[in-house]
Amino acid sequence: MDYDPASVDSFIQLADAIEDTFPGVVVQGNEKNGAFDVGLEEEMIFSQNPLSEDDGLDVSTIDHILQRLRDAGLGRG
Repeated sequence: MDYDPASVDSFIQLADAIEDTFPGVVVQGNEKNGAFDVGLEEEMIFSQNPLSEDDGLDVSTIDHILQRLRDAGLGRG
């Protein structure tokens, strides 16, 4: 995940949700000004540049990202 340093709370919130949903997955983050991107290998899963004020991500956005990760094959043995 690429995230703007101002969005670190959202990065942590989403990384925790991903790691809780997909045991064994470790989310890696890279600070990148103006970015909030989630990718899996070469596939872009979510991008919002820049993320609006860092009040955290709402539950529906997190659920959407988790479903996109499932659809991309994350969690399949």
